[in-house]
Amino acid sequence: MRRCFLILMGVLLLSTTLRAQDNLIIANSKIKAVTVFTDRALVTRSVEATLEPGSFRIQVPGLPSGLIDNSIRVSSKGMAGAKISGVKVEKDLSAESSSDRIKEIESHIAALDQRNIELTDRSAVLKQEGEFIKALSQKTSESIAKNLPAERPSVADWTGMVKFVDDNLNKINKEMRAIESEQRDIAAQRGVLASKLGDYQAGNIKAGKMAVIDLIVEKGGSYSLDLAYMIYGASWHPVYDIRAWSDTNEVEVIFMAQVNQQTGEDWDNVSLILSTARPSEGANPPVLAAWYLNTYDQSRFRGGLQDIIVTAEKKDIDKYITAQVPMEQAASQYSSAEVVQTAISTSFALEKKETIPSNKEFKKVPVKAVSFMAETENYIVPRLSEAAYLKASVKSNVDFPLLAGEANVFFDNNFVSTSRLPNVLTDEKFDLFFGINEGIRVKRELVKKFIDDAGLTGNKRQIEYEYKINAENYTKSAQKIIVLDQIPVSQNDDIDVKLLSIKPEPDSEPDDKAKGFLRWVTNMNKGDKSEYTFKYQVKYPGDMVIGGLE
Repeated sequence: MRRCFLILMGVLLLSTTLRAQDNLIIANSKIKAVTVFTDRALVTRSVEATLEPGSFRIQVPGLPSGLIDNSIRVSSKGMAGAKISGVKVEKDLSAESSSDRIKEIESHIAALDQRNIELTDRSAVLKQEGEFIKALSQKTSESIAKNLPAERPSVADWTGMVKFVDDNLNKINKEMRAIESEQRDIAAQRGVLASKLGDYQAGNIKAGKMAVIDLIVEKGGSYSLDLAYMIYGASWHPVYDIRAWSDTNEVEVIFMAQVNQQTGEDWDNVSLILSTARPSEGANPPVLAAWYLNTYDQSRFRGGLQDIIVTAEKKDIDKYITAQVPMEQAASQYSSAEVVQTAISTSFALEKKETIPSNKEFKKVPVKAVSFMAETENYIVPRLSEAAYLKASVKSNVDFPLLAGEANVFFDNNFVSTSRLPNVLTDEKFDLFFGINEGIRVKRELVKKFIDDAGLTGNKRQIEYEYKINAENYTKSAQKIIVLDQIPVSQNDDIDVKLLSIKPEPDSEPDDKAKGFLRWVTNMNKGDKSEYTFKYQVKYPGDMVIGGLE
């Protein structure tokens, strides 16, 4: 009797196990969208399955080992007939071993190398064919010239020979160009694979994880799940191209982003969002503790740093996962990001899908191009440089902040320099410098230097300087120039500096006199010339040695 009972229990357990196995589904997933923060990323995968009514456990393998386990979230659209009852993360024991992946990559590299050898051999053959045709053409021409008195070739013969040479050389050159293009593509592919192979061989890519989703289905059908998780190893920062032209006051700012990710999984043709939010900062403000002062007690600190315990609150991740920009983006002829602002951050949802491989390289992606009307002026400091430096004063009229970042500056499509754009908020003014304006000629010259050591001045030495500055506008439009020069400022009671004359009257600012600055502001039409002169005197004891005089 007891034996029959045990057999019956075994059959029941086996049938239960079989039913459980029947309801276990291993589902593939694909990355469809990524939100990149400054130090991590929110990855969203799409999981699709066709299910009958019942309870199911869906395993989603192939997730990277670096994902933050407690950040994983599952959501769904149009799943009125199903309910998610649980989500957890486990080790992916079915993940392919690193050695298998290494062999696969090495095999792919070997195939690329073999193809490159074939192309090189073909290129050598084509080169020899081209040289043969050229030599044949040369020999034929020499033979015709030698036998010209006896045999005069017809026009058709000449035309046929020229066409033969022309057609064959063009065909060879076309194939050579195709080979060079394919070899460049092979080199690029090989570089990506070699980088990934290095990561595997260094052990940077480790065994993965899988998500386990428990699902109760009341109504059968096709279901789509979004699986989202945070992962470290991703970042982005803004970069800019700033362009101005000599014939207009318009300034174009092209906003781009340098994106890098080393998460262990490639982001292939994904919707990309760049966010300024900082999950690492957490949701709660820092708490200010009381600040106490007391006498120093050395015995309290004998333990060293190892006895100090630092605690921190768990970061609030949910708000970065649930409050994201919609992933579906409309197509556009020009890639221009949709900007979404919240009270604490700004997100840029790129219209064009991007592919970002997992490696050490940064990929530059376009974000948005905006134009501003600028007030331009030319700064001239002839004592230091006989050149006019173009400055554009701009007021931001866009509804999103321009983030601080490196900028390449162009003037009339010529690269000028590398600069840095500061943080600029909406309606905030900022300045941009575009280097030397070659259309404005500047010359500064010392007209006279007079030294008086005569007895009439006692034991005093007196030196007079007279300078002249000329500026000419050779550009095609009116230009505003600001000329800055200076006279020395005495920091000793025995040294007397006096401005004797200045033409025209300077356009001084409040601090100019204390600093010895001379400032002129002039609006110059096309072809205008301006002249500025000033004379100053320095008087000091004859036996004093002064540093800094010209």
